[in-house]
Amino acid sequence: MIPAMVKREYEASYASAVTAASGGLGIIIPPSIPIVIFGISAMGLMAPPEAISLHGEFATVSIPKLFIAGVIPGFIMATTLILTNYYISKRRGYKGLMESWSLPDINTRCVGVYGRFSRHF
Repeated sequence: MIPAMVKREYEASYASAVTAASGGLGIIIPPSIPIVIFGISAMGLMAPPEAISLHGEFATVSIPKLFIAGVIPGFIMATTLILTNYYISKRRGYKGLMESWSLPDINTRCVGVYGRFSRHF
């Protein structure tokens, strides 16, 4: 992704920053394999007896609850990333593959891609 952005005259530092920042979204937004792996591995963990005596029994880890817990932070992170990149790209005069673009265009594409991968559409 970085070489393609540099080829389209984006700064290498900006292309690297966008790639690094967007890489964390896949871990947060469900369905996420790291969340499933964490949920499965955490089910087998036992709390130390000292912690149980001090704090009481610990609840078990629920994978569906982990998925629900990732939706709002993932949405906030994605929205912030989109708005920040929109602002920076407009200010620096970066162009996408189209002649002009706007926030509704970006939002439609993001919803469409997510909908296709999650089989909602």
